[in-house]
Amino acid sequence: MSKYKIGVILLLLGLGVVLIAFVLSSNYNPRLGIIYNILHMHLVVIEGTYVPDFTPNSVFSSGHYEDRISIPYKYFFSLGIILTLVGMGKILFGNIFSSPTSS
Repeated sequence: MSKYKIGVILLLLGLGVVLIAFVLSSNYNPRLGIIYNILHMHLVVIEGTYVPDFTPNSVFSSGHYEDRISIPYKYFFSLGIILTLVGMGKILFGNIFSSPTSS
């Protein structure tokens, strides 16, 4: 398989990881920016139970999940970026560093 084809496969795999993980992630907020969403989105493997934390003199209550297993989206985003860049490198520079064949 040529280096060009490997580069295209890596490029498409990197884009696919980012897009599929984005679709499967939770905690997306369209009002906030892309950096906030990348840092706060999670791919939930096992949904736990939400336990609210009530404070006596607070209007807003916060809480946490118990027995929840989730993977942050930023790891899938980073993996996708790395695969995309390696694929682009294989496409652009794949034939430059190969040894010339003598005929």
